[in-house]
Amino acid sequence: MHPKIFILILFSAGLTAGCGEKQEKLLIDEDKLVNILAEVHMAEGEMETVNMSDRDTLGKSLYQLIMTHYGVRREDFDQTMIILREDPDRLERVYEKVLDKLSKIQAQYPDKN
Repeated sequence: MHPKIFILILFSAGLTAGCGEKQEKLLIDEDKLVNILAEVHMAEGEMETVNMSDRDTLGKSLYQLIMTHYGVRREDFDQTMIILREDPDRLERVYEKVLDKLSKIQAQYPDKN
């Protein structure tokens, strides 16, 4: 095989392989997603104090309220989470931001005990 053709084939293969590593675009802006996830986690924490029989109904209402507040469809939120679950490193980076946000919120309300 001619050396130039061999190099061209290798270069093309490298470009094709690199294309597979591109991150899929999230349906929700990452900063907005961090805010949504932080609120979802706070809502879930509050639901722990609610009677078990009311939790499911309250949970659905709270999720809908949060999605409406941020102008996000539940389907887009669910699809965004699917995309993130398929990219664990990216999911971890998002959740690090969520934890940082929750820590800042918690620091604003020190325990009064």
